Amino acid sequence: MKFLPIFILILVMSSCSSSKQSYTMEDHPDQAIVFGEGGGFAGTVTKYKLYKNGQLFRKMPRKHAFTEMMPIEKTQAEQYFNTVETMGFKNMSCNEPENWYYLLEMENGDNFTKLVWGANSTTATETLKLFCKNLLNVAKKQSEIQSKSDTQ
Repeated sequence: MKFLPIFILILVMSSCSSSKQSYTMEDHPDQAIVFGEGGGFAGTVTKYKLYKNGQLFRKMPRKHAFTEMMPIEKTQAEQYFNTVETMGFKNMSCNEPENWYYLLEMENGDNFTKLVWGANSTTATETLKLFCKNLLNVAKKQSEIQSKSDTQ
C-alpha cells in the first residue's frame, strides 16, 4: 500500500511525456519543405526546414547550422505537404531572384525542385507567393527550442 503513491506518480509522469517522435535533421526520415527569404545589400538569407511530423528548423543569416524551433501541429504540416502536391510544385519552374527574394525547395529522393522569385516575378503564381508567405508567417511565430546547455 505504501508503494501506491509512487506507482501513481510514475504513471502520471509517463503519461505526461510527449509521444511525439523527435529527430535531428541528420536522421530525419521525412521529406522536407525548405522555404525562406533573403537578399538585400548584405545578401542575407533566412531559411526554414519543415518536416511532415511538424518539426521546424531555422537557419539565420551568417550562421552555419540550422537550429530547432518549436514544432507546428502535425496536421498543419501535413496540410502544407498536401498543398505542395496539389499546386503541382514538382512541375513548376521559377528562377527570378531580385534584390529581395523568396525561395521554396523540396527534395524527394533523387528529384530536387527549387523555386526562387522576387516581387516582380512573371513566372511565380499568386498561389505560390501566398503559400510561401503563409509558411513564413507561421514559422516566424515559432520560438527557438533552448538546448540543455543554454539553460544550465
